[in-house]
Amino acid sequence: MINLAVPEESLEKATMAIAEEFAQGPTLAHAATKELAYIAVNDGVAAADEAMARVQAPIWASEDLKAGLASFRKNGPGLAKFAGR
Repeated sequence: MINLAVPEESLEKATMAIAEEFAQGPTLAHAATKELAYIAVNDGVAAADEAMARVQAPIWASEDLKAGLASFRKNGPGLAKFAGR
């Protein structure tokens, strides 16, 4: 996303498309990514590495992980529907 460039007249449409994609995505995984990035920026990469198992633990117990894996096995990548749980 950082490297995406669109004409100014397309900016709002492109922004909303990305926002909708994130909102429909694996929100628990997105939250973990944000938390690990925050830790890395503020406390260093080693601290983020150390926190990884703790931060990712809720993902492994989530309905989203099960749904994503089942969808991947059945339909291939990129077609999973996530509930944020």
